[in-house]
Amino acid sequence: ITAAMLARRSGVAPHHLIPVILLAAGAMLLGGKLHSLVERGAAFSPLSAEISSGYRYAGGLAFSLVALAWAGRVRLSPFSFAQLGDLFAPAFCFASVTIRIGCFLSGCCYGTVTAMPWAVEFPAQTRVWHAHLARGWID
Repeated sequence: ITAAMLARRSGVAPHHLIPVILLAAGAMLLGGKLHSLVERGAAFSPLSAEISSGYRYAGGLAFSLVALAWAGRVRLSPFSFAQLGDLFAPAFCFASVTIRIGCFLSGCCYGTVTAMPWAVEFPAQTRVWHAHLARGWID
């Protein structure tokens, strides 16, 4: 939506971005999954487990940037790579914030034990509690 609004301000109809948006979204999902597989070394896991979890934002961002560069090079849209970057930068920032908050709330991206006043306490028997217990960070 953000990219479409910025495209409209540039004088280009937003429907010209649909192929690029679909390409970038697909590349982000593929890159996030491949990064996860490489990081975990788990090339063959049950399909249900792979679909529901195991994405890495850095891989998704890298693949989507490559997809935007390719889209600008082959003229998939009326914009160059630099213009596509300008259009999609706010969307990537919003996606980053949304993904990081979602990861934290689901308990997959947590951190270490601290005594800082702004620290978050995770309840016993949660995924984070078990991870901290396994690392010996809590009793």
